[in-house]
Amino acid sequence: MSITTKTAVALFSIFATLLAGAWFVLDHAVRPGFVRLESEAHARDVARVEANLGAMRQDIESRTLDYAQWDDTYAFIASHRRAFITANFPNSWFTTYGVDLLAFVDNSGRLVWSGETDRNGRLEADHFDAGQVAAHLRLLPRSADPKSGVIWTAEGPLLYVAARATRNNGVGAPRGLLIMGRRIKQDALREQMQLDVSLINAASPAPDLAARMRGLGNGAQTWVSADASRTLIGLFDGEGVLTGAVLASSPRTVTALGARSLNIALLLFAAVLTLAAVSLWVLLRRLVIARITRLQRHFDAQSSTLALLPQADPSASDEVERLTAAYNALVLRLRAATERERQAIRESESAAAANRMKSDFLANISHEFRTPLNAVIGYAELVEEDLAEAGMATAAGDLHRIRSAARHLLSLINEILDLSKIEAGRLEITPASFAVGEMLDSVVDTVAPLLRQNGNRLAVDAGSDLGNAYSDELRLRQCLINLLSNAAKFTQQGEITLTARRLKTIGGDMLRFEVSDTGIGMTEAQLARVFEPFVQADADIARRFGGTGLGLAITRKLMALLGGSIDAKSAQGVGSTFVLTVPAVADMEQSGRGSAPARAHAA
Repeated sequence: MSITTKTAVALFSIFATLLAGAWFVLDHAVRPGFVRLESEAHARDVARVEANLGAMRQDIESRTLDYAQWDDTYAFIASHRRAFITANFPNSWFTTYGVDLLAFVDNSGRLVWSGETDRNGRLEADHFDAGQVAAHLRLLPRSADPKSGVIWTAEGPLLYVAARATRNNGVGAPRGLLIMGRRIKQDALREQMQLDVSLINAASPAPDLAARMRGLGNGAQTWVSADASRTLIGLFDGEGVLTGAVLASSPRTVTALGARSLNIALLLFAAVLTLAAVSLWVLLRRLVIARITRLQRHFDAQSSTLALLPQADPSASDEVERLTAAYNALVLRLRAATERERQAIRESESAAAANRMKSDFLANISHEFRTPLNAVIGYAELVEEDLAEAGMATAAGDLHRIRSAARHLLSLINEILDLSKIEAGRLEITPASFAVGEMLDSVVDTVAPLLRQNGNRLAVDAGSDLGNAYSDELRLRQCLINLLSNAAKFTQQGEITLTARRLKTIGGDMLRFEVSDTGIGMTEAQLARVFEPFVQADADIARRFGGTGLGLAITRKLMALLGGSIDAKSAQGVGSTFVLTVPAVADMEQSGRGSAPARAHAA
């Protein structure tokens, strides 16, 4: 085979290999990216539908609880006076608050009164749907906690919430049920979501959806067809029985566009390869093959007079061999570096897996500890009351100490549970509006017994403009209690100061809480690790004052989740000061993405 033929075969092989490689890369590396983008977009659409349904449930639940705790509602269920309905629930009320069903049920389960709007907005009294909901709630809830679900009526799916009627001040036994409902309308969902949404009745699904409906007990069902991505979101009644589903469909436009783009890219790549191969062939023909052919003809013409060439030295190494040796050495180094990288990745993944296992174990075991501890505390209180009534003061005192120890152990377990939830990413932040001053009063009442134990005095300096805040009141309150409890524990016969201010900043209002004490204080070394979990200032302090060393660590992590920060300064023998700074209006999206680091410095 001539060198021309070999060169042509080599160029064709290279062309075919490159084209096949390009197709493989585009099909196995780029095309899945389009599929992933499409899947993520569909997941966001499904999340919007679920969020819309959740917001609808939350709105009707909030309204139901408001009216269930109304004294007039409590009285009406007993008196059955229709004047209450006429005065408070005219037709316009249903339209204004978006309520399609209102029903009152007494303690025996009998429907006292119900009103329901039809698809044209007209109000019908004592309608079948209300009775259907009331009959479905055969086991009335024993507390004021609402019970919600979805039933399928002639008008379509109805989201209902049932709550026990109680007095506003909580005095007296609950009386009957207040039920409110709102229809889930397909057209409204489509208009709000800008998405193809359909409502499916569990009693009569389409044949191709029947099997998928049966699997909704394990969560939403998602599948992909040639033309669309679809997800079934289950709708359940108050007893957890599937009554229907929402079918969300997203067309596969991204995949189709990606396929066209990849085909065009492949064609362009083939055209460029063809042009490159032809150009290379021309250059090789003119610069290499033609010269070698002329050299061959020259040797053929001079073959009768040419002497044999001396044999090459076998021990000599040419440039190609030296280049090969250098390349092999580079490959060996790269292999060693790759192996070290893989080992580091394996060790990192192993450490991460161990940390997750630790967090999951702590969360599970802490939860299992709480149940028996609560039982111990409850029975200890009952027995302590019985012994106190019987005049057995000594035994009652012993039980009081048992109960105190159990409560202390429960608080330690709760701290471990909080920390493990945060590290496992399971702790949810629930923002709500609350009065900052009232929250501070609650904190002071809670820590008052701790202050009295060591004879400490608490001074509260709260600004007059604290106003309201929108954040997780429970978690912010927990942070303040942790700081005040910490100050009370390390201060004897001293003074603790709580200062609260509302600050105006460019990014919005900030709440600043400062807790100062005149306790034992810390050195710079102790201060440097004060926010580490399960770490006390030193072993001697741990023995003297006890504790798990979790309070400040949890406070730092909670502040990060709330979008705030914690600062600390201290001097040994003088005291410590901790400062919490948190947005008055929480930006949960921003706080959920990052974790603000805590800062500590010596006074």
